[in-house]
Amino acid sequence: MASLFSSRLSSHSLSLLINIFFIFLIYLHFASQNPSPSGSIQTLNSLAGGDSDSCSGGLASLDDHRSKCSYIRSQSKCGPQGYIDYLKILFCIFGQSPVLGHLVLSVWLFVLFYLLGDTAASYFCPSLDSLSKVLKLSPTMAGVTLLSLGNGAPDLFSSVVSFTRSNNGDFGLNSILGGAFFVSSFVVGTICVLIGSRDVSIDRNSFIRDVVFLLVALCCLGLIIFIGKVTIWVALCYLSIYLLYVGFLSVSHFFDRKKRMSEQILRSREDLAEMGVPLLGYIADEKPVLIEKTAQEFKIVFEESPKRHRSCFSVLVSIIGLPLYLPRRLTIPVVREEKWSKPCAVVSTAIAPVLLTELYCSHYSGSQRNLILYIISGSIGLILGILAYLTTEKSHPPKKFSLVWLLGGFTMSVTWTYMIAQ
Repeated sequence: MASLFSSRLSSHSLSLLINIFFIFLIYLHFASQNPSPSGSIQTLNSLAGGDSDSCSGGLASLDDHRSKCSYIRSQSKCGPQGYIDYLKILFCIFGQSPVLGHLVLSVWLFVLFYLLGDTAASYFCPSLDSLSKVLKLSPTMAGVTLLSLGNGAPDLFSSVVSFTRSNNGDFGLNSILGGAFFVSSFVVGTICVLIGSRDVSIDRNSFIRDVVFLLVALCCLGLIIFIGKVTIWVALCYLSIYLLYVGFLSVSHFFDRKKRMSEQILRSREDLAEMGVPLLGYIADEKPVLIEKTAQEFKIVFEESPKRHRSCFSVLVSIIGLPLYLPRRLTIPVVREEKWSKPCAVVSTAIAPVLLTELYCSHYSGSQRNLILYIISGSIGLILGILAYLTTEKSHPPKKFSLVWLLGGFTMSVTWTYMIAQ
């Protein structure tokens, strides 16, 4: 119990540091929005004439951090590619101490990785797991579809942002290939080292099948890069490789399962003929009472122990952690039994349409259409919130329309992954 409490304390300390830094960066973001000094803007505008498409060209010709800050504020091409203006934070707030600025942004990069992992672990992957159960997908099919989508979602959306928000897509392509190389070498190598002393068997046919499809995809990608041109039909053909892989896997899994079932039935008949007793005897009526009771006792201990050791420090961590936890909790529907909350579910269904509209309208600021979209999304959110309040219970997640709830949680977790990637 002491080790459990110490591990929780260390995790709370890490969460405290991350949340404090998150609040600090929010302060820096709003502090960087102050109006710029106008003394040197005209001079800086003349410097921008040499390179009208690149912000780095004008910054390279300036030495003073105040001039760089004024240049960034006066040039629209130096605007942020995402939701936070990192250039203003680096050159305007930390202009006199660039080392500290780079250190702060490096820690912020760690916070973003933490948010990606926590969003995937707490919201995205549980939604995928519940969806696989509702859709009655086999472990094999769930692994190549939902689980693969869950693992690749951060890479997917960060790459989409890299290609759509910048003129150079090299980083997006390199991140995809780098992620594939990292998983296929470092992760697999680490697993092999950890289980090297165990006798683990691998299905040779499945392994060869996966490797062949991976090599085919890489060869097609290399051919596309060599040609240097991508059309819509080439892109669709490249996407069809994955569909072909899933189809081939589903067909082979169907025949393998049918073969195993026939072998199991034949083996059961042979055992039944030899033993002369019913296949399902009294053993099937026995209940693992001891195991269930022990599991229930452990569940009670682990659920009550944090309450017993709840201190002012944990309360402080929870309060400071609200900027990271509350926005996601109030916009992502969670229908798991252990984390079900009717107020949060109602609020999330009401706010989610407005958040999606805000993400869409952020690319079209000042448009009259945005006001209409906000009114429509607000009305839809109000209707969904009322329906969620009338059709849910406080004690347990909804039994009806569970697929709709899971799809909503899946969509919003994907949305948050996209926002963090930006």
